[in-house]
Amino acid sequence: MSLILADAGHSGFYLLSVPERIANDLGKYKSDFCAWLNDSDEGHGFRPDANARKRGFDGKPLWGIYYYDGYEDRSGAAVFVMWLNDVVLKDSGEKAVILPRMELY
Repeated sequence: MSLILADAGHSGFYLLSVPERIANDLGKYKSDFCAWLNDSDEGHGFRPDANARKRGFDGKPLWGIYYYDGYEDRSGAAVFVMWLNDVVLKDSGEKAVILPRMELY
């Protein structure tokens, strides 16, 4: 497993643990994720919040950070992990996770 840092805009940064093959080709998986997210035929119910800061995981302008499934807010990092596990890693024994956050004062 490898660690990546996801910038979720107003929600802060998230440390993700992902399979090494995901981390080694993160650009491809980010691109595939954005295509899935913007495909209205997928029926996933997520959409970008027009008021969210437009930044991707690498801090470059890309897409809205917050997405809604109709019931609750989720950060782009949480949706990315959900997509990895449900789509890319569906039949894999390895799963992506968001590591617990520690607040430092």
